[in-house]
Amino acid sequence: KTDEMTVFTEVEDLRAVVKTVKSLDYVDSSNVCLLGSSQGGLVSALLADECPDDFAGMILFYPAFNIPEMVKMFSGFGGFGDFGGMMSMSEAYINSIKDFDVWSHIGKFSKPVCIIHGTADMIVPISNSEKAVGLYPSATLNKIEGANHGFNAANLGSMGSMMGASADYDSVVLPIVESFLKSNK
Repeated sequence: KTDEMTVFTEVEDLRAVVKTVKSLDYVDSSNVCLLGSSQGGLVSALLADECPDDFAGMILFYPAFNIPEMVKMFSGFGGFGDFGGMMSMSEAYINSIKDFDVWSHIGKFSKPVCIIHGTADMIVPISNSEKAVGLYPSATLNKIEGANHGFNAANLGSMGSMMGASADYDSVVLPIVESFLKSNK
């Protein structure tokens, strides 16, 4: 539940998921890639830096490396429990991340990283991904011209139309993902 979790409990949850996936007989455990979007992109990046040998690569959609700044801003307006009106966040969530320096905890993962980010993202400025690409030794940034956070209105739910998302960029994004996965087998 969003009112019980933190970015760091999400990292632990992802660690458990990866352990389970790698234990499956039909999975090549030496060729597992992480894929995360928004907060999940931050979570994936944190886990990849903690255990880089566990992954063959990483794909990040509009990674929310700006969460600490957003938390500081929104907690000042709505107090604890209201993350800018988007979702409820606990005091533990806010306190655990508000002073966290994301930039000193990402970028060490040396295997291929594919970052895909919309140029019209209203939640996570593309400048965050531009900065991240400079930190990773083997990263590319694929800019999706005109795409907002979520790449289309359906991915954003009711927030999509409020933020002006109308085009569907999945047909642009999915070939990038497929190409990355094929080239990093």
